[in-house]
Amino acid sequence: MESPKDTAIESIAFFPVTPENVAVINAYRYAHPQKKIFAVALKTTINILKNTDLGEMIKESHTGIALTNDLEGVLKRVDSLCLLQSGLTSYLLGYIKDIVTKADSNFKIFSLLSENFKESDSNLVEIRNVAELGSHEDYSKDNVEFYHTNAIVMAVASICEEFDNSRSVVYYAENFKKMGIKVAVLTTDSNCSILGYSLIPDECFNPGKSDTERVYTFNRLLAQLEKKLAPDLIIIDFPHSLLKYSELVPSDFGISSYIISQAIDEFDLAAITMTPEFLDGQVLPQLLKRIEFRFGFDVDQICCVNQVLEPMKVEELRILQTRSTSSKSLEEILKDFRVAQSVDNITTFDPFNIKNDSSAKDLLERLKKNSVFA
Repeated sequence: MESPKDTAIESIAFFPVTPENVAVINAYRYAHPQKKIFAVALKTTINILKNTDLGEMIKESHTGIALTNDLEGVLKRVDSLCLLQSGLTSYLLGYIKDIVTKADSNFKIFSLLSENFKESDSNLVEIRNVAELGSHEDYSKDNVEFYHTNAIVMAVASICEEFDNSRSVVYYAENFKKMGIKVAVLTTDSNCSILGYSLIPDECFNPGKSDTERVYTFNRLLAQLEKKLAPDLIIIDFPHSLLKYSELVPSDFGISSYIISQAIDEFDLAAITMTPEFLDGQVLPQLLKRIEFRFGFDVDQICCVNQVLEPMKVEELRILQTRSTSSKSLEEILKDFRVAQSVDNITTFDPFNIKNDSSAKDLLERLKKNSVFA
C-alpha cells in the first residue's frame, strides 16, 4: 500500500479533533511542515479547543494549522482526509461519503490505526474505496439529507425536572410575538397547543429506535415546521431536563435533550432555568462548560427560580444575562427584549405555570391577566 508520505499531498484535514488526539496533528505537522493542515472539530468541542492553550497553539497564523468545525467547507478545499477515530455515527460517515464522492477522483482518505501516533506515517492507512467508509454501519442515503434551518433557533431548557420549563417557553415566545417576530414553538407540553405551539411527537424519542434514527426524525420534523410556517424564530422546548437534580456538576445528561441538540446544526440563543444554588462561582462555570460540551450551545440567559416550594410551583423567576450575541441580526431582534440594565442586571416578572392550570379556559384567563399579554 502506498504510504501517505510518498503521495503528493498539498493539504489534509484531520477529523474529528479532540484534546485527546491533537498530538496526531502536531506530529504530522512536524513531519510535513509544507502541508496545509485543517483541524476539524465537532461543534460540541470546537469552543473547548479554542478556549485552551491548544487553541492558541494551533492558530493558523502561528503554525499553519487551521482550527474549524466546517467539515463540508474543508473537504472541498483539501485533497486528503484522515479519520482520527473509529465508531463514527452513520450520519457522519454518510455525510463524509456524500461529499467525497462529489470531490476529485484523486481525493484520498486515511484511517489512523493506532492511538500512539508517531512522527512517521506508518500508522496511516489509505482507504482505497470510499464505499469502505461505514460499510459496517446501517447507513441509509436519506441520512445524508440533513436539514439546516433558515430561521433563528432558540433552546429553552431546565436543569432539573422539578422546574416547569413551559412557563419560560411561553414567556419568550409571547414577548417575541409582541415585537412583531414570527415565532414557531416546538414543545412536548400538550397544554401549550392552545397557544398554537406545535407538539413534538413521541416518535422523536422512541427508545426502540437508534439514536441516529431519532435525531433524523426530529430533524425532518424541524424541516416540515419551517417549510409550513416560515418563521423568523423557532423556539424549542427541551423535554424533561438537562440533568438530574442532585448533579450540581453533571456527568450525565438527558438523552432526549441530546437528541434535539444533535438534530440542529446550530442554536443561536439559549435560556436555561435553574435555582440560585447553581449560580455559585465554582459551580456555574463548570456547569455551563459541560452544557456547551454536551449540547453544543452557549447559554445566553439564565432563568433563576428563587424558591421551589414544591414540584411545579414557583414563587419568582429572574432572568440573568450571561453573555451578549455578536450577531447584528440577532441584536436587532433582541434590542427591545434585553433585560433592563441595573446594578445586578436582573429583572423580574410575575410567575405563571401552565401545568398547574386545570383547563384551557382557566389557562387563557390566567395568561390574559399576565404581563406577558399586557
